[in-house]
Amino acid sequence: VIATFVPFTYLDDLISAGILVAFTMTNWCVVALRYESPPSKPFLLEKLLGMFNGLAFLCGICIGRGGFFGISSSCGCGVCMVGSAVYLRWNCSKSTIAADVIAAEDEADVSSTPLT
Repeated sequence: VIATFVPFTYLDDLISAGILVAFTMTNWCVVALRYESPPSKPFLLEKLLGMFNGLAFLCGICIGRGGFFGISSSCGCGVCMVGSAVYLRWNCSKSTIAADVIAAEDEADVSSTPLT
């Protein structure tokens, strides 16, 4: 329905940005399972992941637009994305719940493998 009213050049940019957002949301879920916000800063992990996802969407739009403004904006978004990822790694601890689940799954895999 949207494709009948929106020109393909805009639709192409939105599809590219949407696919980028889908990949970052998948990664968002994995990171949210493996890390947790510090008790002193509740929801820090969620805020950083939301900022990263928004910047990834904006970066995809800027790359699609091209030109000097598009390239410089996408480079700025990329730097901010890397900064938010580094800040997340330094300030959010690994989740103990996810580590226990992963260890239990690994242990179950090892114990179910027959010895030859």
